[in-house]
Amino acid sequence: MSLVSRYPTRRYSNRLYRHFAGFSEAGATSRAHSRFVSEFQKTFDMSQWRSIWAVTLTLKQALHHDDGSREFLDLHECEKNFRQFMRRLNGAVFRNAASRYWKRLRVIPVHEKGRDTRFHTHAALEGPERLTDDAFAKLIRTSWGATPWADRLTDIQPNADQGWGNYLLKLRGKSGLEHWPDCIDWGSFHNPTADA
Repeated sequence: MSLVSRYPTRRYSNRLYRHFAGFSEAGATSRAHSRFVSEFQKTFDMSQWRSIWAVTLTLKQALHHDDGSREFLDLHECEKNFRQFMRRLNGAVFRNAASRYWKRLRVIPVHEKGRDTRFHTHAALEGPERLTDDAFAKLIRTSWGATPWADRLTDIQPNADQGWGNYLLKLRGKSGLEHWPDCIDWGSFHNPTADA
């Protein structure tokens, strides 16, 4: 099932999803991709962020259960796992305000899977004001490690720039997904200044 039909009522929906539907049916050509990137650059704008963290998270490709069965990773489980990670991270950073006032870090998550590569997630996170770089990196690792599909390898880089946003939208590395727009995790996406 495509992302277009799964989240039709998201607040980013009207214009973005009409475009995504046409984009996914037409296929992801580099010309259509560059038009897509330039048209929706504002949605991924991080110029108002305090700091940009470039985060790459790897996932186990299968879970082994006690009864001997295996559950293989798919895009739905990848998105679910990332939502769980963000709930934990927002709770660790904002404590009660995360659940009481729905306070959240800005995040732009993209899931990737090539035909010959494993599922992994790239994300741009806004660093919180009150934490040092080391403390925030530790919270990211701890929150990610507590999710069921988390693998040990993570790459966390503070002080990234808008180029990381362009890297997230690259065409390469997403050929294992049904449609190119499925790579953007709109269920976890949170960039409120881009909507204003």
